[in-house]
Amino acid sequence: PDFTMSASKFRTYLASPFSYYVQYVLGAREITPAKSELDELQYGSLLHWVMERFGKSEHRDSENPDEIHAYLNTALDAYMRKNFGEISAQVRIQILSMRQKFRALAEVQARHAAEGWRFFETPERFFEMQINGARTTGSIDRIDFNKNTGEFLVVDYKTYKKFEPSMARKSHYEKCDADGNPVWKDLQMPLYCAAAKNAVGQNCKCALLVLPLETSATGFGEWD
Repeated sequence: PDFTMSASKFRTYLASPFSYYVQYVLGAREITPAKSELDELQYGSLLHWVMERFGKSEHRDSENPDEIHAYLNTALDAYMRKNFGEISAQVRIQILSMRQKFRALAEVQARHAAEGWRFFETPERFFEMQINGARTTGSIDRIDFNKNTGEFLVVDYKTYKKFEPSMARKSHYEKCDADGNPVWKDLQMPLYCAAAKNAVGQNCKCALLVLPLETSATGFGEWD
């Protein structure tokens, strides 16, 4: 058996040890019928691919939303050419929706840069560390550095249906036990922050950069 852990494996185990056993020990996989539209995983992969290219481009620290939006659309076109031939009407609608999300994202990213935040080195940072003897791996979407304050921010991209400022914490825990300890349902951002601290040498804040259905709500949900 593979005893390497990851954020997604921890999340599955916390939700259901039995599901973890079936999926990661027995190796069972769900069989899904063919789809005529992008599923949640494909939609997320598209976003991450585009944002990784943006994070490696000369536009990544731009404070101009129009410049950012133009690059994101160009990268989206490149992704579609690379991964799809003829596309269905449903996918065309999803791509139009993503372009609208990118318009809102460009505005948010431009304001973020104007506040002094810059990409730190390269996006999609792979990490490996030991936790109680277990090999734990993952890939951080990006780490930002604020040139004005010296702070670091671990950023993870999400396409949730809704956005609220406290969702970074609430997506990981909502209540504490009798001793005041969090009752965890996800360990993704704590793991990423621990890995980022190893990389940058200091504690990091974290945030979800959420692209919800309501584009006007697009934003960073920070968690200190």
